[in-house]
This record gives sequence, structure tokens and C-alpha cells, in this order.
Amino acid sequence: MNLTEEQRTFIKKSIQGKKVNEEKMLSYLESHDMVDEEIFDKCKSDDDRTIYFGYGFLRSTKERGFYPISVDTFVKRLPLFYDRDDRGMSLRKWVADLLETDSGDTVEQQTEEIYRLLEFFYFDAGVTVEEIMNYPSIQLYPEKRNRAQTGHFDINEILEDAEAGMTDIKTKEFLVRWADYLGLCRELGWNDLYPERFITRYNEAREAACLEPIIYGYESESTRLNMVRDGNVIRFFGNFPCDGMGRPIMKWIGIKAENIKSVTCNCIKSRRGELRIEILPDSTIYLLTYLDEEGDYTSVNNQNAILSWEQEYAGPLNMVFNHEVLKEYRVYKKMTQKEVADAVGTSVRTYQKWENGETKPDCQFLLRLMNWLEIDDVQYLISEKSIGFNVE
Repeated sequence: MNLTEEQRTFIKKSIQGKKVNEEKMLSYLESHDMVDEEIFDKCKSDDDRTIYFGYGFLRSTKERGFYPISVDTFVKRLPLFYDRDDRGMSLRKWVADLLETDSGDTVEQQTEEIYRLLEFFYFDAGVTVEEIMNYPSIQLYPEKRNRAQTGHFDINEILEDAEAGMTDIKTKEFLVRWADYLGLCRELGWNDLYPERFITRYNEAREAACLEPIIYGYESESTRLNMVRDGNVIRFFGNFPCDGMGRPIMKWIGIKAENIKSVTCNCIKSRRGELRIEILPDSTIYLLTYLDEEGDYTSVNNQNAILSWEQEYAGPLNMVFNHEVLKEYRVYKKMTQKEVADAVGTSVRTYQKWENGETKPDCQFLLRLMNWLEIDDVQYLISEKSIGFNVE
């Protein structure tokens, strides 16, 4: 392919100061229609001792973060390929780490999608390669302790770092939202390109542009948030938006809490953290949940799924015995009404009244029923409420 004079000038400017042999690169590009990763090895300068593994059995496409592209596309993206972050990581290696093996898209499709995002950041939004690579990490992950220098290895610290390194928002997903946010900033006349709390500022931008905000806490692959109870405190873990004072913005979180004492959150920036709800005897907590057509929990990937606020917890003053659960557990255990009645020490007629909702078992029989039917949590025996998604 014959390079234009404009392309030649752009190439020279892009590789200036890099360990690249200009003559070899120009020759390679003019003798090829497509560019493969071999170019990085064939066109490196004589003082570059980096080993660039080619394609084949040594490295997969995922490990390379690069696949064959046209000469025109390569020239356009040239400034991206040779830049590194402050740790010395190349952008290609960084891209390779973003690829998902369980994605429905091919590696080539994912790679192309990421590079198009990078083109937008670099050429349109004026974001440097170092900023592209570092800002998502700063927002989503805490700075790791350098134990190699201190020589101090504490198992509790290691576990804390592992927990802190978890996130419900993947870097690739963050990039997509950041690109959308930068576009909204242009429309709104904002200049806050690197907000301190991205997920919060992004929702502020969406609402300012009359768009629906992102509701955090229910959008992961799991259908419901994991709830942990510790006395009168109920805890949830996720990436939750908070205001400048660190207070959770509940209207953007898939948790609805009624009649509670307090709600706090320790999320920093856009990182995963803990949301704590201090409950009262009449508290009720709902989770925004994906349901299928039959009202059962389903996956976020179910295209026919509907969103509903489903009751997750009810305080003692809100607890109403759900007689239908008795039958569900009995049928699941493949027992007859007489077998259950005999096991808990009551008559068949009395048990039938419990199962039909005519009467309720007292606390002694309730404990016996839970024991025999292996009902682990009293919350399973109370009536649950569902409220519409749009209910405030």
C-alpha cells in the first residue's frame, strides 16, 4: 500500500522518541495491506531488547490485545500502540486484560470495540493513554499495599485487599459509560472529565440530560444482592453511588428501605463497598429484582425479564404468617399432611387449617414445623410483598 504524505508525517510524529525503526516501519506498511503483531518485532529499533512474541502457539489473540487490521487503521491508531502507563504497561497488554472469555462476542469483536472507544478518548476527548489506563483503576480499585518492600505479610490484610479488589463494574463497562459521560459533558457544557465519584457524577449528567439514571446494585449476573445480617444491622456489598459527604444516594440503588433507623455507606470513589442499614422492629427492605413471566427470579440476561421490588426482609412487627409456604415445603419433602401432623404432634385437621390459612400455629408448633420441614429462616415463612418498579 502506498502511504500518503500526510500519513508519513503522522507516522514520524507518532513514533518520535519511541524505540521504533522509522525506515523499517514505513517499508513494512507500504508492502502490506494488513498489519499483524509481527510489526512490533520487525520494526523495533536496534536498542530495543523487548521480545515481541508473534502469533501462533506461543500467544493467543487474547494475550496479545491485537489482531490483524488494515494499514489505514493501524496508522490512525499508531499513537495508542506505543504508549505505556506510569507502570510501564503497554496499552496492548492492557487491552488484552480487558477481554472476556465468556462474552458472547468474539475476541476480535471485543478488541475492535475497545480500540474504537480508545480512539474516541484519545482523538476526540483529548484523554492521554496514561489517563485512559489509570482513571478506571483509580475509580474501581484501591491502591495495593507493597508488601515486597516492607516484608510484612498479614493474612488479614491479604484478605482485605482481595475483598477490596472485587467490583461489580468491569473496566470495559466503565469505559463505555465514561465515553458516554464525556459526550454528555459536551452537551451540558461541563468540564469535569475525571470526577471524584464517577458513578455519581455520571447519573447526575444523565438526569441533567433527561435520561434515565443507572440503578446500581441489581445489574450484576446474580439476580439479587447478597444480604448479611449482623444483629440490628443489615449489610449489602456493591458499587453504590454516594454524595460528596459519603452518604448513599438511595434513589440510584436497587434497595428500598422503609422505617429504618439509619443508612450509611463506606464506598470510596466508584469502588465496591458496604452499605449498612440499621433496622427497627417495623422495618421492611425490598430489593430490585429480575423476574420471569411466571414471577420467579431470573438472570439479568433474560430478555423477557421484568423488574420488580421484592421484599427481602420484614421486621417482627411486619411479619405475617404465610400458610402457602407450609404446603410448598411439605410437597417438596414429599410428605403427606398426616405425616407432618404426626411429626409435630397435632391432628391432621389442625394441620390442614394451618395449611389452608384458617388458623395459625403458635410459636411452639412453628418451631416444630421449621425443624421437621428444614426451614432455615423464619423469613421464609412470612408473606412477601412486591411493589411496582416506579413506586417511590
